[in-house]
Amino acid sequence: FSDWNNYEACALQELEAGPKGTVLESLSEDRAELPEGEAREVVLECGKMIDSYGLSLIIRDPGESKELISASVLRVKRLPEGCHISDDMEEPSVQCTVDLEVVLEAGALEAVAYIESIAVSRPWRGAGLASRLLNFMEDKARAWGLRLIALHVHRDNWSALRFYEKKGFEVTSDWLGWGDKFFLLLKPLEN
Repeated sequence: FSDWNNYEACALQELEAGPKGTVLESLSEDRAELPEGEAREVVLECGKMIDSYGLSLIIRDPGESKELISASVLRVKRLPEGCHISDDMEEPSVQCTVDLEVVLEAGALEAVAYIESIAVSRPWRGAGLASRLLNFMEDKARAWGLRLIALHVHRDNWSALRFYEKKGFEVTSDWLGWGDKFFLLLKPLEN
């Protein structure tokens, strides 16, 4: 990070632009070539971050303590293009299983918003902070020109799974390589 000041300045500009604005170029036409070979090659390519896009948000207690009460990180990764969403219905829906043959036919990888984390301290849970952070990240992803937002949730974290299901996320095939202890959840982002 030899250009740390540039990254920091860009993050501040992104926050100043608000949830629906951006100082970055749209990723709506960004496509990467799908690697040839086995599923492992696809997983390795999907796991890479697009380094110039990302945002970390920290929320502090508005009172005197100023302690950290919530944090989230939004990045951009790639998934096989067009494989995870079905446009056959009125509203786009998530494909729950995406086989390697379908992925290989896709031919390209599309950029998707990826939530690395959302955390809210226990005393502040139920105050709507996670919903507000999620809404902010969804709006920022739309501003970046992305069609999908994704995250991993541990398969035993029932409260998180219920929260994201209520917010419109669905479980799909994991091409990011996290293994069988986590679910990859996706949500189509409508403009």
